[in-house]
Amino acid sequence: MALPARERVDGTAATSNPGEWIYELVGMDAAESKPALSGRFAALRIDKELTEYLTGKPATFVFTVEAMLRDSLVYSNVVSLTFTGPGTQSELIVDKIPVGAVVTVTEAYSGATYQVAADSAAVQTVTMTNAAPEDADFSNVASFRNLYDGSGRRGSAITNHFEYADDGTGAGPVWNWTQIPAGTPGGNE
Repeated sequence: MALPARERVDGTAATSNPGEWIYELVGMDAAESKPALSGRFAALRIDKELTEYLTGKPATFVFTVEAMLRDSLVYSNVVSLTFTGPGTQSELIVDKIPVGAVVTVTEAYSGATYQVAADSAAVQTVTMTNAAPEDADFSNVASFRNLYDGSGRRGSAITNHFEYADDGTGAGPVWNWTQIPAGTPGGNE
């Protein structure tokens, strides 16, 4: 609190108000707390390029995302991208990670048939800035590139989805578990 204060103007006591300084404030009405600061959050984009594709089952790639801020884990999640052909896909994690956090994105699973390209890395680090995804200077991006390894092996993935909800019996909340097959909408929730 700023003490002393100035006279109230339109019901607000502030040091920037005009008038005389009041040095002897009386009661709780005389001083007000300043509003608390809230954290700033930013978006992270994961870009994935698959240069070659083995036809057949979808190719699913799984990434772990962990953000540290001042030696504390502030965000942890898993993201998957599923391809049915060569190309590029992106996943945008919106306003969940604090600005200034150091984020480690790790390609934890690349299927039985794909390998990280020589000019890419399976682990990437991004320091979160306050730029929005639509800004030209947006740099909160981890980019990955994979190649078909020529092995002919096939594999697929399932996303496990857990939801904490009331089971309707009156016994209280329980964890509900569903499996979402690769390539199905909602697989990254």
